[in-house]
Amino acid sequence: MPKDAQDLASAKELVALGPDKLGPVVPEMLRHLKHHESSVSAEFSTFFAKHGERYIESVIAALARRTMPEVKHTLLANVLPSWSSTGVAKCKGALSTIATAPDAYNNDLLSIRLLAKHHLADSQWLRQWVDFKVARLSERSKLAQQIATDIQ
Repeated sequence: MPKDAQDLASAKELVALGPDKLGPVVPEMLRHLKHHESSVSAEFSTFFAKHGERYIESVIAALARRTMPEVKHTLLANVLPSWSSTGVAKCKGALSTIATAPDAYNNDLLSIRLLAKHHLADSQWLRQWVDFKVARLSERSKLAQQIATDIQ
């Protein structure tokens, strides 16, 4: 296992063992995705984009966690878009839950995109959520601008 987020050599060595041997360490590999801009995260993202469907239960568990939104972001932005519709469909419950929650990492919007792309939810329901989120983001933007003005 890599000693830190920049230990690319260890990450490559681990991935080279192949997907059949990595089952026991997959949860720890998923936790390394929290450093979403690191070389280790990139290496593991590529691995999970290609082989992650075989570890669907671990991926669903990571998506369902209330902590580590960075891991969810990496999965939603870099891993699940490469999966088959069948694999993404198995994540439907977790994706639907994420879609309805506010999120600073845009996980909610990324989930809606995946649900729409794979036709896993009613398009009217998805549209209502997108409209709601657009309105909320507009409100937040106005508030942030007001605060920025107040700070000057």
